[in-house]
Amino acid sequence: PISFDASTFELWGALLHGGRCILYPERVPTPKSMGALIRKHGVSTLWLTASLFNTMIDEAPEELRGVKQLLTGGEALSVTHIRRALRQLPGTQLINGYGPTETTTFACCYPIPADLSELLHSIPIGRPIGNTRVYVLNRQMKPVPVGVPGELYIGGAGVARGYLNRPELTAEKFIPDPFSDRPDARLYKTGDLVRYLADGTIEFLGRRDQQVKIRGFRIEPGEIETVLGQYGALREALVLVDENERAEKSLVAYVVPGQGQNVTAAQMRQHLKVHLPEYMIPADFIVLESLPLTPNGKLDRQALPTPESARRTVGENYVAPKLMIHHQLIAIWEELLNRQPIGITDNFFHVGGHSLLAARLVGRIEQIFGKKIALSTLFAGPTIEQLAQAIQQRIDADEGSSRAAIIAVQTGKAGQRPFFFLHGDYMGGAFYCFTLARGLGTEQPFYALEPYKFNGLRVPPTIKEIAAAHLEAMRAIQPEGPYLLGGFCNGGLMAYEMASLLRAAGQTIDMLLLIDPASPPHSTLRMAYTRICSMLGIGEDTQIDWQLRLRHIYKYLRFPLYRKGLQDAEGVETVVGAINRAPTEVAKGHRMPKMRRLLPDPEVLRQDWPGIYRWEASGYRPGIYDGRITFVWSSEDKLRKAWLRTMPPVHYDKIFVIPGSHLIHTPEQVNALAQCLRACLDAAEKEQ
Repeated sequence: PISFDASTFELWGALLHGGRCILYPERVPTPKSMGALIRKHGVSTLWLTASLFNTMIDEAPEELRGVKQLLTGGEALSVTHIRRALRQLPGTQLINGYGPTETTTFACCYPIPADLSELLHSIPIGRPIGNTRVYVLNRQMKPVPVGVPGELYIGGAGVARGYLNRPELTAEKFIPDPFSDRPDARLYKTGDLVRYLADGTIEFLGRRDQQVKIRGFRIEPGEIETVLGQYGALREALVLVDENERAEKSLVAYVVPGQGQNVTAAQMRQHLKVHLPEYMIPADFIVLESLPLTPNGKLDRQALPTPESARRTVGENYVAPKLMIHHQLIAIWEELLNRQPIGITDNFFHVGGHSLLAARLVGRIEQIFGKKIALSTLFAGPTIEQLAQAIQQRIDADEGSSRAAIIAVQTGKAGQRPFFFLHGDYMGGAFYCFTLARGLGTEQPFYALEPYKFNGLRVPPTIKEIAAAHLEAMRAIQPEGPYLLGGFCNGGLMAYEMASLLRAAGQTIDMLLLIDPASPPHSTLRMAYTRICSMLGIGEDTQIDWQLRLRHIYKYLRFPLYRKGLQDAEGVETVVGAINRAPTEVAKGHRMPKMRRLLPDPEVLRQDWPGIYRWEASGYRPGIYDGRITFVWSSEDKLRKAWLRTMPPVHYDKIFVIPGSHLIHTPEQVNALAQCLRACLDAAEKEQ
């Protein structure tokens, strides 16, 4: 916004030097829309806050490749993101811009070298800009030697006159300059601890007071504690800053209720909203019986529960997912917000979400569901339940949407052959694919093919027909081979059939990678079942309904968790998700009658897409694939024996075994899989 202090640089930096200034049209930028604007107008110089810079490097660094000078700052830079940006943006000069609002945005700049030292643990803030003087002083206002910490004082043309209508604070922060001959010269006392490095640049070390910067906002936690202390139901309150492994900061409030008082996060959040701006509302409220103390009677910060451990406790207001789309959205939220569990009635902005994460969320939704929603949709309906409803309405309204959808997980480098992956995950969407693609490097194009969408179909297509639909979607991106193809679980079986069809059409496949591929189940039993039903004049749609009902009854009798989920949930959709994706989560809510739990309506059972797929797979007759196949098997799974028993003989290329179970859901499993896949892709490129 124009009111943001950096806008003085952004506007006048361009206009005073004969440049063209482009105003971003949307309230909250998304990586894709920003990239489109950069390309459209040929933007060569860009300023991003550190938080937005990190988002761009995480989500879509390629969108910044046309920028020649990229300035970032507002808070301490993440060394990890800077190193990643240097690798991915070799033609861009990165500059760390430091300066408080009181010195008109910038006071120091540091052009970051491409060969940044591996020993560096923080990005220096550099040297003073023109018409600016800086001093590193001790408490006696004396300059400190190189390497010794001191407080940073700033003088020069950029120093502001003071704070409006706050003479006492102005006198405290804007002091006479003892190093100047001019009687009216002043220094601004920043409160930042810094030190000179041997090369003459300055390194930021932290704050002398308790101020912190989160997403560019300067925050005093003590001010939040004071407002919480005014809430009558609390005895004590402590506000700290939590930083996760991605260097993202958030506020955490630890509160101790008064005797006999019960307080909720919603009540405290509402109280704070009356007195403080939104960016000062803590993301987490943790209720304690008392604040932990050391033997000396001081606060024991090490004994405080971490936000992560507190989040794992399911509260009484938690509402579990009921539909497949709920599971897909929860997977996105959990990764972006770095918290579990998340219920479908949780408010995005009450569980750590903010405008930058909202932009990333909208981008992920577009990738996963192929539907672009406005940020206003999220602001108007910020829960999983509301968001799912809005997305489903878009899907239902788009009658021409393909049932064989393809997701551009990573567009990669131009000219690089894409990898097409049938991810096989009905519950979580292609979400684990984002981590998998990042493990391959940003230059590798990665496209995920979604499991076929069976909704609304009384008689689903065969495996061969589904494979043909996937091929049509894939060849719209890469019309001719050689192809790089892979699949997991049911996607592995589908990839096998697609490869067979491609070979039959005279196409070349340089790599076929099958990860724990599912094999056709009970084909002999299915043949007998179908033959008997046909003799009795029973159509395939009714056969499927009966099969889904038998599958449901079996799971009801066999799995206690499945049974418990039905007892607690309104519909079987919750259980379909729980038994296939998240067996540790069970909904709390209305109870279903016993007979409805055991014999739900056919429309409800038709939500069991894995069951429908299993029906189609049981009628599949695989042909012989004459190419070479690389297999990846999980160490704790027994799918390999089933594959060897039911599938035709194949030519093995390589066989990998990764630790863990069949479900790929831990970072360790995804990282191990990425290493296997990277080795296979490199081998395919060498052989080409």
